[in-house]
This record gives sequence, structure tokens and C-alpha cells, in this order.
Amino acid sequence: MTKFEYSDFHKFIVSLGTGLVVLAFTIPWFFLRESFGILVEENEIQKFPEKVQTILDIKQETIVYLLKFIPIISGIFGVIGVVLIIYGFINWSRKQQIIDKKEKASLDKALSELRNITTIERLESIEQDIDNERNDESELESEDNHIAIDQSGQAQRPSYSQNMQHYFNIERLLNERLNTIYRDDYIIRSNQRLGNHEFDVIMLARNNNQTDKLIEIKYYKSKNSILGIRRVIERVQISQQRYNEQFNRDSHSIVIIIVPESTRNEIGEHRLSDIKNRYEIQIEFICEEELNCFNLTEII
Repeated sequence: MTKFEYSDFHKFIVSLGTGLVVLAFTIPWFFLRESFGILVEENEIQKFPEKVQTILDIKQETIVYLLKFIPIISGIFGVIGVVLIIYGFINWSRKQQIIDKKEKASLDKALSELRNITTIERLESIEQDIDNERNDESELESEDNHIAIDQSGQAQRPSYSQNMQHYFNIERLLNERLNTIYRDDYIIRSNQRLGNHEFDVIMLARNNNQTDKLIEIKYYKSKNSILGIRRVIERVQISQQRYNEQFNRDSHSIVIIIVPESTRNEIGEHRLSDIKNRYEIQIEFICEEELNCFNLTEII
């Protein structure tokens, strides 16, 4: 059965025309295949009461009368349907061309106003993330005296270079996989800046039926760092609002958090679900050990 489209007038006209064309073929088919209970032998009719015979006669005459007009009715429906389809499609196409031009202008504007983050800026950003993570850990762990102290009196933690290398490796891997999967549908730009706002990955939709994806990638090693995620969410929300206002494009933000399997198990699936449901922005947790084989199409 034809499903009518009411979201746009010209789409509705095309849908209506399609429905009439379908009816033009359906009505004759229905009358030709349906007996309407009038295929009764003459000698059988004589056995019925007179009133029943009268009803059958009227029914037969009515069906024969209608059959004379079926070709005319079907022809009218068919012609009107074709005219509506052509009219609606032409005007729909014109409107779509205008929409496509606006979308292309919006896409060109986004590509021209976004700029690549320099290596130094990226290093500073990662260093800030590492500092924030360590501060979150220190505030929570020091209360329970869980930090191991070495002979020099400093907390034993991975070096900056180790953490930075982890960040770079994870971002590189995700970018490669995103490009492999989505390059036909999106223009993918990594490490972009719009004013004071930074974006790890921006997926600019080539088709105006899709929304842009703004992806934030975080690598957390400890439970305490994840529980302090509010800072990241607030920054992502502000950046998305700025992006939408600047380019007049619909976007969807996704925060991808990479964690070691041991950390995920320590937090527990129930706690992770609570974190995901607490915020309006989509949050996804991926185990570091599963990163190479994780199906990104399940979350993007």
C-alpha cells in the first residue's frame, strides 16, 4: 500500500499521484478476480425464493453497469496520477536543488572556517587532559591514601611521554577506521579548531539527510578519572552549540571513552550505564583491548 508523505507539499503530491496510478491498475484487477457471489447457474437461481432471485438480478445488473465504467474510471485515475507525479516531481526537484545549494554553501563555509590544530596545540591539549586526569585522581585517591609513593616522595605514575603516545596511537587508529568506514558518506577532518573550540574528529555529512558527527575521544586509565567526566561533557555541549550556530548545520556529538578492560571491570557495567544515561550527549565506552576489532557502526 502506498504510504503518503505529508512532510512536504510536493512530496505529498507525488505520493498522491502514485496512489492514483496504483488504484488505476488495482480497481480492474479487483473487479475481474472477484465473483461478488453472482456466478450462480440459472437452474440453481430458480430454486431460490422470489425475493432472493430479485436481489441476485439487481446485483448482477449493478455489477454489469459498473464494469462498463471501470475502464473510464481507471483511465481517469491513471491520467490524473501521472500528471500529479510529473507536477510534484518537477517542483520537488526545483526545491531540492535550492536545498542542495544551501547545503553545499554550508559545507564549503565549514571547510573554509575550520582550521587544523597544530602539533604544538595538540600536544598542549593532550598535556592538559593528562593534568586534569591526574588532578582528578589525586583529589579522590589521596582521601583513601591509595597513591603509592616512591623514595623521592613522588607518586608513581606513567610518564607524560607514555600517556601522550597512548593518546596519539588511539586517535590515529580511530581516525583510520572512521575514514575507512565513512569516507563515502562524510568528509572527515581530525584535530580541528573553530575559534576557541577544539574538535577531535568532525564528520561533515555529504548528504543533507544526514547530520554531522562531532566526536570527542578520551583515554582514561583509572576509575576516578571517568567519574569526573562532567568537565568534558560541558565543554562538548558548548562546542556543539557554537558549531551549529556558526554553520547552521545539524550535528550530533559522541564522546568515545577508551578504557583498559581492568578499569571497565572495576567500575562495572551498571555504573557505566548510569554515566551514559545521566547526560543528553551520547557517551560510549570501548575497552582498549578491543579497539582494533570494535564495530564502530554500532555507535556512529
